[in-house]
Amino acid sequence: MPELPPGPALQSEGARSSHAERVAAARRALILEAAQRVFAREGLAQASLRAIAREAGCTTGAIYPWFGSKEALYAALLEASLDTLRGHLAQALASAPDAGAARAVAWAFYDYYGARPAELSLGFYLFQGLAPRGLGAELDRGLNTRLAACVALLGDGLARTRPGADVALGRVQMFTYLSGLLLLRHTGRLRSLASLPPEEAPAGASPAGHAAPTPASSASSASSASPASPAGSASPARSPGSAGSAGSHRSIAPVSYAGAVSSAGSATPASTAPWARTPEALLDDYCRTLEKSL
Repeated sequence: MPELPPGPALQSEGARSSHAERVAAARRALILEAAQRVFAREGLAQASLRAIAREAGCTTGAIYPWFGSKEALYAALLEASLDTLRGHLAQALASAPDAGAARAVAWAFYDYYGARPAELSLGFYLFQGLAPRGLGAELDRGLNTRLAACVALLGDGLARTRPGADVALGRVQMFTYLSGLLLLRHTGRLRSLASLPPEEAPAGASPAGHAAPTPASSASSASSASPASPAGSASPARSPGSAGSAGSHRSIAPVSYAGAVSSAGSATPASTAPWARTPEALLDDYCRTLEKSL
């Protein structure tokens, strides 16, 4: 005998429950968005649930059903960021052949945080030890597990491109290089270095210990954007599906700072220092070092 459809009373109860869940999810998202703005302004140490509630337009009592502390809010933001990053890296690896896997996952990591500077600040506030007390043992364990899963995907790309490589060491080195490069871009430090006269720079200096390449005398206008430009600004073009060949995931000619425009709108002085290059060019060089044994 076929089952009868639910009666009007059950249908109405289901509709009310679904509506309540949507409202609750919207409120939770509103609180998280407000928390991220407060953390960006004040940092974890100075932020308070009262300030977050004020930012969200609610009472502190409205926060407690989801988050018992500001640390729990911070952890929820960082968990969501790391989960999204992991999916982004996995997608890049899934579409890349072995020869371009290391390049693909390195660029995916860089592009993710390059387009999300707020998430970069969020992550390094914790990982760099600026909050020595952490978020609590349980929250810290969960975050470290998520971070380790992302770093493992960097190692997966390296292992596919360079079979036999020391993946345990290589994935940490890749994470370290990418993180340092992103921080240099985020803080505009490379632009500061590029403005130094050559005689004031250490001989052969290069960010993160990378071999110093020789800048080309010219570059395309798309790849001459200042490294301190906001996320979403012009960057070197990448052909769809080009991750398959070594050195072709993002083809960038070595760039100098001649004619690059700073965030203030003035031309950045040209530099002959070999390390005076955009972060994107430095990452392209790094990827070539990963592929050089092929």
